Amino acid sequence: MPIKRLFLLFVGAAVLLATAAVALAATTLTYTLTPNIAIPDNSPAVPTNSNLTVSDTGTIQDLNVVLNITHTKASDLIVQLTHVGSGVTVDLVYWNGGSTANIAVTLDDSAAASVTTTSPLTGTLRPDDALAAFNGQNIQGTWRLMVRDSHAGDTGTLVSWGLVAQVVPVDTDSDGVPDASDNCPAAANADQANADGDAQGDACDPDDDNDGLADGSDNCALVANPDQADTDGDGQGDACDGDLDGDGVADGADNCPLAANASQVDNDADGLGDACDPTAGLPWAGWNPGDGRLNPDPGVPLAIYCDADSVYAYFPNYLEFDFPLSAIEDAPVLVAEGPTGARLYRLDTGELHVNYAHGSDEYVLTWDGCPATTTTTRVYDAATRALLSESTRRP
Repeated sequence: MPIKRLFLLFVGAAVLLATAAVALAATTLTYTLTPNIAIPDNSPAVPTNSNLTVSDTGTIQDLNVVLNITHTKASDLIVQLTHVGSGVTVDLVYWNGGSTANIAVTLDDSAAASVTTTSPLTGTLRPDDALAAFNGQNIQGTWRLMVRDSHAGDTGTLVSWGLVAQVVPVDTDSDGVPDASDNCPAAANADQANADGDAQGDACDPDDDNDGLADGSDNCALVANPDQADTDGDGQGDACDGDLDGDGVADGADNCPLAANASQVDNDADGLGDACDPTAGLPWAGWNPGDGRLNPDPGVPLAIYCDADSVYAYFPNYLEFDFPLSAIEDAPVLVAEGPTGARLYRLDTGELHVNYAHGSDEYVLTWDGCPATTTTTRVYDAATRALLSESTRRP
């Protein structure tokens, strides 16, 4: 590959890497201290110190210093600024100002005039040494102003001083969120997503849902589920699985959400799929017995029998009816209907069912065909279709 092309590929890759980081804008931070400390006369070995503690974090781009010192002869003074954490020290004023009194100045590297050539020391001036020595340092920490009087005969006071800094917030992971407010300062996460609302963002939180289980072994990493229940065994916990039985039908539309039944078969049309319906296969279609539990009168004898031509069901004091055998077919469907809605069904099992409602009671008589060998009366709950009672008698 030609060298020029390799160079262009390298430059392109470098540009992509450079643009991946998000640059934060600088902000101006101002700090002021008013110590009003006397400056001892002719004491160069014992400086007057004043400490300013900064809790903010950020990288210094530009630093100015504001000084207010009353003194009868400014040129007696040496004024220095130290960032204690880094050890960097800059001479701000070093025997400057000639025979004039006082220092009331803003020290700025970009000023037109310097303290070395100006008196009195007022307005905005360049310091004796450049404040740019502090650029790139973290502003956080202790800043110490030291004032020494190196000649006898004149005294004064350190009235006030301060810092004016242009600072870029620290952003270790370059995601555009300052470390001070970043819930994952060492892992890029510009969206600050935090599923469990704790102090750690999802990008660096080993337990995103705060359920006590590490994400790598949690079957619902973003939804708390310490029991790890997984009904369909698909590796996705019930707490976050929209298809608990794994049959491809969403739980909200599944007529058996805990029993796999992709076909959604519901032969009795009761809204409960056959896979989870305890009475699936019984002839409930078209049956609406009303509300409440079904309680047949135990004192009413029920009789059912058949001859060569008909099936007879007998309810003393109510009515009796018969169904022609010619109507009975080999299918689990309604094959005949008698007076007042009594219904005859034949099931796949070969059994015959007669359903008869009287008021709020529902009688379900079952027998095993003709000629009948046994007759069974079953009573079901109208709401749940659960079997409530069952009795069997021989004809």
